[in-house]
Formats: sequence, structure tokens, C-alpha cells
Amino acid sequence: MISKAKLVLLTLIYLLGGSIFLHLFYLKDWNHSIFEIAFNFGDVVENIINHNKFEGKYADNIDIDFRAHRLPAIPYLIAYLSKIFCTQKILFVALLKNLIFSLLWIPFLHEGINKRSIKPIYKVIIAGFLLSFPQLFLHGLQIDLEEAYIIPILAYYWFLVIHDKPFTKWQQAYFIVLPSLLFFSKNTFLYIIPILSVIIFITDRKKTKLIIASLLLLVISAYSLASFNQKNSGRFTLKYSLEWFNIYKGNNERTAAIYPKYSLDILDFEDYYKIPDSVKTEWEFNEFFKEKTITYFENHQKEILELLPTKILTIWFDIRPNGIFPGFEKTLITPLKILGMTYMLIFRILQWFCLIYLFLMLLGRNRKYHVSLSLKYISLIGLYFIPYTIAFGFERHLLPVIIPTLLTLLKIIEDKQALKI
Repeated sequence: MISKAKLVLLTLIYLLGGSIFLHLFYLKDWNHSIFEIAFNFGDVVENIINHNKFEGKYADNIDIDFRAHRLPAIPYLIAYLSKIFCTQKILFVALLKNLIFSLLWIPFLHEGINKRSIKPIYKVIIAGFLLSFPQLFLHGLQIDLEEAYIIPILAYYWFLVIHDKPFTKWQQAYFIVLPSLLFFSKNTFLYIIPILSVIIFITDRKKTKLIIASLLLLVISAYSLASFNQKNSGRFTLKYSLEWFNIYKGNNERTAAIYPKYSLDILDFEDYYKIPDSVKTEWEFNEFFKEKTITYFENHQKEILELLPTKILTIWFDIRPNGIFPGFEKTLITPLKILGMTYMLIFRILQWFCLIYLFLMLLGRNRKYHVSLSLKYISLIGLYFIPYTIAFGFERHLLPVIIPTLLTLLKIIEDKQALKI
């Protein structure tokens, strides 16, 4: 085990040095403005800073202001970091964001790996694999991807979920707060966290009070988001106004020809959706695509069933990079992409090893000893993957469950060593 001071230093070098390398030499966008951030974050951030309004256009060819189209936490964090530190440069905001999230990276690396009661060689291998994982590095240190925020939050929360020793005061605070941060980063956690909390309650009664506190905070967080949406978009709701649009994007006549190799955002640029002039508001937009989705499901059941194996393969098994735009096919066979595929192959092997091993442990004679970890990990993977199986998912969507899988593997090794003593 290395000292905590050294671990803090190494983690900061990884996060801050990695951010500089990423934006200066790889993305080469260090001098770009945060208003240029993709996935509509830039437009929303610009409106927050310049007009104190949470709204943005989805695309140039859709003349609708969206105010409930994504969770507000990430755009507001980017905007306030920019305002407080008087900078709109992507590199500097990324450095500030990653400095803040070091408050999660450091404890999860120290407590989740460095302090584990396993052979040092296992710690070195897991830590080295994690910190050199190309996709985690390239996506996890950016500011315009939800996964960049979910990765460290879920990593430390998962360590606490499977940790079976008494919590410190700080760990208790993290355990209560992190579920709400996950929800504010991605709203699918609104159903994942309660189900996972029930499993934790059933299998780990020591955490009962903390579970109740975390769920109460989650309820407060959900109410605050619904109130924000009511004030901002006119509806007291937890839904987002691109909900049915995204489901339709993964279930339409063109999906099978594009997905998963190419990004489904291609359809945005082709003006495929043909929104009628009668659709004036974001909620009319959402309702329009709800009707189109239902109609498609009713009339194209054969095509939906034919595409389902592709979706299952992509989310549950695939190791290939995907989601590119036409003309960038050569980027799929660069040395970096091939290296990334190697890492993804190892991750998939570990993912399925953990799933199969823990499932078999539920059927074994020592099931009582393994039931907690088994139910938690199997539930996490299933609950996290299901929405992407229904709609669509790409490589980057898998990244948040890589570290929980590695931590689960360490827990399996730790438990096996404990049984031998």
C-alpha cells in the first residue's frame, strides 16, 4: 500500500495532467469556448451565463427552445465554474471540474483499491488497468459528456455499496449524498437507486438508516427537479422533453441501417424527422415523437424484433468502437482504437466472469455469504443496461460500469482470500 499523500499526488497528476494532454494534444480544443461544447451543453451554458436562462436549441433545423431537455446540474456546474473563475476556455473549466471530482477519485482509489486486504500485485494490476484504460481517460476527463460525471460518482458509491466494514463519518455522508448526485447526472438513476437500495436493505441491514437518509434526499432532489421544470418549462415533471425523441431515434425505419456503427445523430443533420409547423413547444415535440414511436412499434414489430439482437449484442457483449459519422471509418482502425478494443475485451471478460460467478454463487452451498454482492452487482448491470437495450447505446454509455466491475472483482478476490484464512 502506498501512502495516501503519494496517492493524492498521483491522482492529481492523472486528472490534471491528463486534462492538459487531452485538450492540448489530442482534442486540440484547449482554446475553444465552453459555448462550443457538443450535445447542446454549449448552447445551454451560454444562455445561463449571458441571459440567466436554462434553455437551448436541440439543432439548427428545430426552431424550438428546450428548457426540460436535459438535467440542469451539469450545465449549471460548467456555467458557474466559468463565472466564478472568469474563464470560458474549455481547458481551464475542465481542469476545475476534474479538480472538484478528485474528491471522488482520491477516496475511491485509496479505499477501494489501495487499502484492500489483497495481494499487492492484484492492486497494481487493477489500478494500472483502470488508469491506462483509453476510453476512461479520453471520455472521463472531458466536460461535455454525462459519463465524465457519472464515472467517479458511481465508482465511489459502488465501493460504499459493497463495503461491509463500518463506515467513517465521511463515508456515511458520501453514501447519503452520492445517489442524488447520480440522479442529477442521469435521470435513469431515479429508478436504479431505489431498487438497488431495497437490495442493500435486504442483504445489508447495517446500512438501513443511511439508506433511508439517502432515499429521503433523493425524494427531495426529485421534487426540486420537478419544481425546476415547472418554473422553467411549465410542467411539474421528472420527464425530459427529448425523452420520446431519443426512444424514436433508436426505433425508426433508418435505425437498423445505421446503428451501431454510425451515430444516430446523422438523422438530425439529414432533417429526417420532418417536424410539422404545428409543433411549437418542447412538450408538443415530445408528444409528437411519442405518437410516432407508438405507431412504429405497432406497425413494425418484425423490424423491432430483428434489431433487438443487435442492441443486445452492442450493450452486453460488443467491444468495437462505434457511433462514428460517415467519412471517419478509418478512425476505427487506428492504433488507439485497437488498443481500446483490447481493453474492452478484457472488461467484457471480467464483466461476464463476475456475472456468471456471482450467479453460480447464488446457487451454491455458501449462498448466504455471497448473496449480498451477487444481487447488488447483477442488479446494477441489468438495471443500467436495460434502457440502452430498449432505446440505443454506444461504447461511451458502458464506461460508468467498468470501475464497479473492477471493484466487484477485487471484492470477490478479497472474499476468497478471507475464506482461506
